[in-house]
Amino acid sequence: MSAATYTLVVKDANGCEYNAPSITLNNSNGPTAVSVTTTDPNCGQSNGSVLIGNVTGGTAPYEFNFNNLGFSSLTDYLNLSEGNYSIAVKDVNGCNYQGVITLNTAIGNPTVFIPNVFTPNEDNNAVNEEWKITTSCVSNVSCQIFNRWGNLIYEFDDLNGSWSGENLTGQKVSDGIYFYKLVLSYPDDSEDEKQGFITLIR
Repeated sequence: MSAATYTLVVKDANGCEYNAPSITLNNSNGPTAVSVTTTDPNCGQSNGSVLIGNVTGGTAPYEFNFNNLGFSSLTDYLNLSEGNYSIAVKDVNGCNYQGVITLNTAIGNPTVFIPNVFTPNEDNNAVNEEWKITTSCVSNVSCQIFNRWGNLIYEFDDLNGSWSGENLTGQKVSDGIYFYKLVLSYPDDSEDEKQGFITLIR
C-alpha cells in the first residue's frame, strides 16, 4: 500500500456499520546505497576482501546478505577470489537494496628473496635465528637442504617453511656451508628451480 490515510468500515449481515479510526501510512524510504571497501585478490589467490561500510537511506539496524549466504549483521568478508558477488541490504522495516560487487585479479610480479647466511645461536634477540625465504606471488616453496657430502639433512614443502639449523631428527647441525635446492610454484601452475649455498654461523 502506498502512503496515505485510510478508513476502515465494517458492516455485518444486518447492514450495521462500524467506522474504525482512520489509519495513516507514511512513506518509509529504504536503503538506497551502501559503501564498500574492496581488496582485489592478488596473483590468482583467494586473498581478496569486501568490507561493508555505511548505508545510505533506510532505518537502522541493517542486515546484509552477501552472495546469498543469508541475512546477518556480518560486514567483513575475507579470503575471496576474483568474480562477481551479490549484496543485499535490509533495514528494520524490511526494505531492501541490492547491488553487485566485482573483484578482479591483481597481477603482480613474483619476487623471491633467499638469504645466504643465518645465525641460529639462541641468543634471545630473535634476529636471524631462522633461514626463511620471503616471497610474493608464489603459491608454494619446496626445499631440500644438503650437507657438504650431499646428504639430505632437512626439507620442507610449505610457503611458510623455514630452517632453524636442525636436521630431520631435530639435532643441531654444526657451523658450515650447506647447499639448498628449491622448487618454486606459481599461481599459474608454472614452476621454477633455484639452488645455492647457505652459511650457518652459531
